[in-house]
Amino acid sequence: TTQAEVLESLSETLPTTLYVTETLEQGDGLSLVREVKKKSREIKVLVFLERSHPGVIKDTMEAGADGILLVDEMGRGNYGEAVLAISRGGTYFPEMVMDTIKEEVSSSQRLLLLNELTEREVEVLSLVCDGKSNAEIAEACVISLTTVKSHMSSIFGKMQVSDRTQLVVLALKNQLV
Repeated sequence: TTQAEVLESLSETLPTTLYVTETLEQGDGLSLVREVKKKSREIKVLVFLERSHPGVIKDTMEAGADGILLVDEMGRGNYGEAVLAISRGGTYFPEMVMDTIKEEVSSSQRLLLLNELTEREVEVLSLVCDGKSNAEIAEACVISLTTVKSHMSSIFGKMQVSDRTQLVVLALKNQLV
């Protein structure tokens, strides 16, 4: 079936569920999902992905898929789980898909946090995480103790923490250094 054929058939009748592969004979599975969801948000869409690349998964979710099944993980009982979940009005995203989204969120959060800091503040943060005192940071960076304190105050504000321990925990948790 092609993308055009599916869209044409939707003008005649609206199915409750649509099963879509990532690639179609003619057309693109994800653009089909977008078009179907424009016609009716009530149609449930389960997408079969051949690629588990984080970008593809993110695009599939953003297109409006109610569920994703990774083709290489088929046969583990997840097809039945997916169909049942979607038919009940829910969603189905396997653990690997959810892990990918968590990693994506973490990467996005990490970038946002790092973008808040100047290059010098990132350097100071790295030294703080290495356990260096303000005096040791001043010596390593060849700056005054007052300047280190100024950087620390700025970092605390930007990272929304109140002490070094919270800062180090936040930095390590988000892999900032």
